[in-house]
Amino acid sequence: MAIIHVILQDKGGVGKSVVAALLHQGLEALGYEVRGYDTDSVNGTFAAYGAFNASRVEIVLPGGGISREGVDGLLNTLADTPDGVHAVVDNGAASSAALTAFFAEYGIPAALKDKGHRVCLHTVLVGGPGHDEAARHATRLPNVFPETPIIGWINPCFGEVRVSAALSFFAFLAVPGATGIQEKCLARLYAGRQTFREGIRTASICEKAYLRRYWDAFFDEFGKIPW
Repeated sequence: MAIIHVILQDKGGVGKSVVAALLHQGLEALGYEVRGYDTDSVNGTFAAYGAFNASRVEIVLPGGGISREGVDGLLNTLADTPDGVHAVVDNGAASSAALTAFFAEYGIPAALKDKGHRVCLHTVLVGGPGHDEAARHATRLPNVFPETPIIGWINPCFGEVRVSAALSFFAFLAVPGATGIQEKCLARLYAGRQTFREGIRTASICEKAYLRRYWDAFFDEFGKIPW
């Protein structure tokens, strides 16, 4: 059995690619083989991480709408994922909306389950101006995919995140907050599309300490989820 992870959040700018990158690194740190796929035709942030060797997949047509050929290719690739391997699919705002609708219309999580795989959906809850829009999309997912486990990532980057008690998710994962010098170190790490292992290896002594502390805080939370 392979485990297929799909990031779904229609609100842009909430940190979907950061979540995908953290998920990829966390799973690798637990000893799993991980394969990455990036469907974001606008930014392609996840695929820009050289360490992940993630494949770019075009699933949105230039004029809008979903590319059936692109989605079919992605799903066939996911269905062929070897047992024990984790696949991480990152989406941009446009591809997330298209993939959510396609998954719901054609029962894709159940189809992948029939192939012997497990599907886990991930969404992002964020503070600040995007809070309400991101929350609306996240709240809708359990109704659309009632049989599929959903993990809500709480991203405090833009402010306090208010989590509704009505959200029936499989689990929540709080991304550690950062301020001051640690925040600047993280910004350089993400801008350079570096993993924490790469960043720690090349950083100054102080930056190594800040990055290690952040990674340890994240991994403590990550390790609590039964992947």
